[in-house]
Amino acid sequence: MASIKCGACKGTHDSVELVRACYGIADKQLIEDTEVIEDTGLKCLNRNASTPCQGEVYERPSLTRTGKWIARCDFHYDLRVQEDDKRTRAGVYDVNPPEWFDPAAAGETW
Repeated sequence: MASIKCGACKGTHDSVELVRACYGIADKQLIEDTEVIEDTGLKCLNRNASTPCQGEVYERPSLTRTGKWIARCDFHYDLRVQEDDKRTRAGVYDVNPPEWFDPAAAGETW
């Protein structure tokens, strides 16, 4: 069984579930501070992407606010964070539509 160094409490845990319990709903920095000491057997969601995996693979909270945990390597998680930042700046997660949104253009609502 893998031993996982927890970024929240700075201790070690024997399971991902215990790390999750330590975090509650974790923020990005605490997740980035978590280090897998031994191989957990987790596979990166993006392992078949054109860019190869780099770094440790462990579960991180979904950036799309679903509450799910997704296994990604450090490299692919960093890419995903960059994509999420672009979406946030574009207003994708806002309750109110951005200025450029026109409901008459396609008959859609925000």
